[in-house]
Amino acid sequence: MNDKIDELFSPERLRKNWFPAEKPNDRPVAQKNVHSAMELFEYIKRLLKKRFSGNQVIALNSLLKELEMLLLQMFPEPEKDNDHKEDLTNLSISCNEVLNRIEDLTEAFEGLGHAKK
Repeated sequence: MNDKIDELFSPERLRKNWFPAEKPNDRPVAQKNVHSAMELFEYIKRLLKKRFSGNQVIALNSLLKELEMLLLQMFPEPEKDNDHKEDLTNLSISCNEVLNRIEDLTEAFEGLGHAKK
């Protein structure tokens, strides 16, 4: 039994299936669909306005404005000057924090049962 296991896991047998690891491409990754982030933002904004009303929308709007500012910094329009470029890592972290706050707030609103039906 041990001989069969040793044969199954022998380095010679396993090497036949091993492939050399591919080196990561050193070229910077070109961003595709740069405007898709803003399109998704607009879609989320429309969904939230359909789902919630009154003071809920007011509370969500302040977070949506904050998120929009961050997204515009992360994905600036090509023709605009980018002299004030912030660190993308910090912007990404900030976006995630705002998205988490929006998620928490919408869950709280839904938990209260005050969403539009």
